[in-house]
Amino acid sequence: MQQQNNLEGTQGEESNNKIRLSDRLEKIFIPADSLYNLEYKEGRFLVEKLVPKGSLTGLVGESDTGKSSFLRQLAISIVYGDDDFLGFKINSGCRNVLYVSTEDGDIGTSEWIKKHLGEDIPKEELLERLCFVYTPERIISNLTEVVMRNCIDLIIVDSYADIFEGNMNQSNEVRNFLNQFNNLANEYGTTIIFLHHTNKSAVGKPNKFHFRFSRF
Repeated sequence: MQQQNNLEGTQGEESNNKIRLSDRLEKIFIPADSLYNLEYKEGRFLVEKLVPKGSLTGLVGESDTGKSSFLRQLAISIVYGDDDFLGFKINSGCRNVLYVSTEDGDIGTSEWIKKHLGEDIPKEELLERLCFVYTPERIISNLTEVVMRNCIDLIIVDSYADIFEGNMNQSNEVRNFLNQFNNLANEYGTTIIFLHHTNKSAVGKPNKFHFRFSRF
């Protein structure tokens, strides 16, 4: 009762005092002045102006528009240590990439790599920095185990719909699922990109409401 009276006595009072927080809560509640004076570190983007580091990103579009090729090219550029990707600066660290592929098997991936490299002699010691996984079962725990043991710049999930087991129309299910990846990104600073196809009714009609990714 005494605590309740103390709380009631503070409501509506005019005061020049700033919000008082315990040591624990100071790490959770961030004052606006701190945010205003926040200085960003260089290289906070994995791909400058396109893909932030340590975050979740989505590449969304119609089927058969080259989304997978786009992401595989990005993966190759990172492990090869390229300075830029399509003219945008790459700020990679350890240059290791994991690629979750649910639509292409090892043969299809092998053919793409050979076609992409063309007549160039493959740098196998660099290509081994890029690992593909084709099994969606236990994908969160498997990715977490690898990231705990290794520095991983980027995880690509191709495609999102194939590993999500809930109802995409239920925002709480989507949020809970993506939070698992978000926790992985936040804890280890790994960037995660999801490839997602728009539904068939959205063909030729780009609209954010057709993405059915539900906010993440």
